[in-house]
Amino acid sequence: MIIEMRTYKTKPGRRSDFLEIFERKSIPAHDEIGMKILGPFPAVEDPDTFFFMRGFPDLPSREPMKAKFYEGELWKRELENILMPMLEKWETVVVEDTDDVVAWERAEDRRQRAKEKNLSSGSTAGAVLDEEVDMSFHSFVRFEPKPGKRAQLVDELTRLLGPTRAESGCVRIHLYEAVREPPILYFHSEWIDEAAFDAHAQTSHMVRFLSLVDDLITHPLKAVRTKRIG
Repeated sequence: MIIEMRTYKTKPGRRSDFLEIFERKSIPAHDEIGMKILGPFPAVEDPDTFFFMRGFPDLPSREPMKAKFYEGELWKRELENILMPMLEKWETVVVEDTDDVVAWERAEDRRQRAKEKNLSSGSTAGAVLDEEVDMSFHSFVRFEPKPGKRAQLVDELTRLLGPTRAESGCVRIHLYEAVREPPILYFHSEWIDEAAFDAHAQTSHMVRFLSLVDDLITHPLKAVRTKRIG
């Protein structure tokens, strides 16, 4: 599976408008073509940023499937003129999920969940569903290695996986690398709640990693904290 790790930043105050259209119109169109979507995940600390993953069966199918969406009438005649003016910037990193570790939601399950949420609007069941969505906490961390530091960075990141997965608050964590230059890496992790993620930063393996990571990457280290809403 080939995955695009996509980070979007909207113009101030436009994230909710963008996501409403994205979930209602763009994601179903992706489903029809066969492109998988995981997310979106709105950033907790930045009200204008969100993240999502877009999956393809393999690398050769990526461009034709994207072309089918972006050259289609829905995008050309409607969504492009609505969504693009809302965006300030975006970034895409292409990675390969060789072990199929990403748990993709089936399109029919997503449609059923959206239908139930709409039907339950204002009811106790709806409130429970909303609470379940809000409890899902995810972190995305991007790493761009300094020249000559890729191997050491990969080694250090891989070294974190075992002890992190052993933490009681960690649901899952996986490391991804871009399939094309530049050699950008990503951590995607899921936690039982934000407090568990905060506790993770205080563990001995993370304290050790944080003490050396500045010498390995080209940018300040930042984790994007998100909650799953779709």
